[in-house]
Amino acid sequence: MFTDVQLVDGDLPEHTRLIEGPELIAQRIRMRLSTFRGEWLLDRRAGLPFLRWRSQRSPPLEAMAARVRDDIASIPGILEVRALRAEQVDDTIRLSGEVRLEEGAALDLSVEVATSGNTSPTVALNLSHSGAPL
Repeated sequence: MFTDVQLVDGDLPEHTRLIEGPELIAQRIRMRLSTFRGEWLLDRRAGLPFLRWRSQRSPPLEAMAARVRDDIASIPGILEVRALRAEQVDDTIRLSGEVRLEEGAALDLSVEVATSGNTSPTVALNLSHSGAPL
């Protein structure tokens, strides 16, 4: 079983605590999907190419879903990513599916990438376990 320190908005909170299980996996997914390609100083190849996807007139939804699926599947503790669907509504790309954990639990995943205007894309990520948000 893996454990890690809980992060709040990407930072250590004043009172730290250890997390494990679905809460830990949700934190790892959140960190992985919140990293833009080229953003991390130590490895410019890490992260998702949100800026490139945003610059395309018609984003490749199937390729995006496949890349997100692969990134999530590479996280320790994840058994599989099931039924990941991508759709575009106006300037927002939505991905949703289910993440099955090695311990037997499942997480519902919902990602929204808003790409309006000339600003950088914003990523909103929702994860829930048995209907409760993580």
